[in-house]
Amino acid sequence: MEQPLYTFQPNTTEDALSLGIALVIALAGAAGLYFISRKKVEHDQRTRHHLLQMLVFFATIIAAGTALFSFLSMRKTGEVVLYATHLVTPYGEVAFTDIRKAEIIDNKTPSMIDPNRSRRVVRMLVIEEVSGKAHVMSEKNYDINAIMGRLKEAVEKASK
Repeated sequence: MEQPLYTFQPNTTEDALSLGIALVIALAGAAGLYFISRKKVEHDQRTRHHLLQMLVFFATIIAAGTALFSFLSMRKTGEVVLYATHLVTPYGEVAFTDIRKAEIIDNKTPSMIDPNRSRRVVRMLVIEEVSGKAHVMSEKNYDINAIMGRLKEAVEKASK
């Protein structure tokens, strides 16, 4: 089995923080919903009580959904492993000979007020295969400068 030259771990601290906060809110909401539903209410307060139950239920559902999607995002963002002849990303494996181009691009979100200005710029490493498949990694999750530099070195060594 071939030894990896470099392994790049993803930065999932944002997702982990979102997951933790959302789980706490969801569990607190579920417990609150249980206790609210068990409470005896006088007839004139029944409408207000049902509205409170709905509010807590919706907050619990939103928090549970946030926790689920944060967890799925953490699972999808895997490590990038660089070998002497190929690269393994969360999107699959690509041999150096199958890479059409690899570049770092700026993904700009235009401003609502002035479309010529960018509100937010996220840099992305795009590795495009000859078949057209793309491996896209964001700077929010990876050190894309390090990956790009090591990839160039490995491709140059492999081509010699």
